[in-house]
Amino acid sequence: MGLKSLLKVAEGKNPANVSFEDKFIAAYSAAVQRKDKHESQGYPSDFFRPSSMYGCDRMLFFMRIHGGSDEEQADANLIEICDSGTDRHLRIQKIVSEMEGVKCLDLEDVVKEARQKGINTEFEGWNKDHTEARCKNADLSLYFQPDGVINFQGKDVILEIKTESTYQHANRYEPKEDHKYQVTCYGMGLGIDYVLFFYEDRNFCTKKAYLWKITDEMKAAVMNKVQRINAAIEAGVPPEKDESKCTYCKYKLECKAVDTGLWINPLLPPEKPIQAPTRRKKKTASNHTTKQKKPLTEAPTVATAKIKEAIQKSEAAYLAKIEHEADMEAIDARRDW
Repeated sequence: MGLKSLLKVAEGKNPANVSFEDKFIAAYSAAVQRKDKHESQGYPSDFFRPSSMYGCDRMLFFMRIHGGSDEEQADANLIEICDSGTDRHLRIQKIVSEMEGVKCLDLEDVVKEARQKGINTEFEGWNKDHTEARCKNADLSLYFQPDGVINFQGKDVILEIKTESTYQHANRYEPKEDHKYQVTCYGMGLGIDYVLFFYEDRNFCTKKAYLWKITDEMKAAVMNKVQRINAAIEAGVPPEKDESKCTYCKYKLECKAVDTGLWINPLLPPEKPIQAPTRRKKKTASNHTTKQKKPLTEAPTVATAKIKEAIQKSEAAYLAKIEHEADMEAIDARRDW
């Protein structure tokens, strides 16, 4: 029984029916969430997180407008899956640092070299394990935390560690597109063009590595996106949405308010609702009117009832898959910067 379901039962008419075991699980989950809330680290509201850079322009606009303050408390299971990924990152980073032929570069020194090249990145500080550090670049509006920078076989590369499900790993043949956008942000902030993606199966710890070069086209795509959204924030008008990226977005209700002209910018004084600019639809000429079909009045047959039931089962399975994938996306977003 999940925490939400358990709480509903506990808040019902017969809380005494909740078992000892379920009460313990509920208390444990609440402790996980309290610990996560206490240890969570925010990021400046006027900066982007590279892990979200591949997202829809409007989603990034909302993230900047709200500054992450509206994020709901994550499910305890997701929190601990994220913690497990963090633990694997630390172990992998330690092993990499002990590999023959590998030199782990000090990120603070890497930032100093980047600044000598004219890149306006600032070093913010190390984490408590001195394995990762956060940086920011005001010119790019980026606040980021790479997994590390190493030199291997004479090449300086950004190390990007990713843990994923067995299914995702089995079908991994190249870096994910959103991961490419993420590391492009790192490369632009550090002045390094090569990235070593290190993917690990969460269940079986099998690995796949990909050396990838950040292209000028990728840099331009990121820079153009940053400029578009910054301009939209300055104007106070949400940019156009990308409907192909709506599935996992948590701003669906707010996005709908924009489309219907009911959205109000929380950063501005109360005024009339704002509607985002929409593309005009092409008019199609028609010399005749289409007749509306009369609705069927026949009672549903047994066959149609079975078809309806099959459709409902298919939809339920699809929604379950979508929910699972959304959870996985949430894990990636929580762990990666």
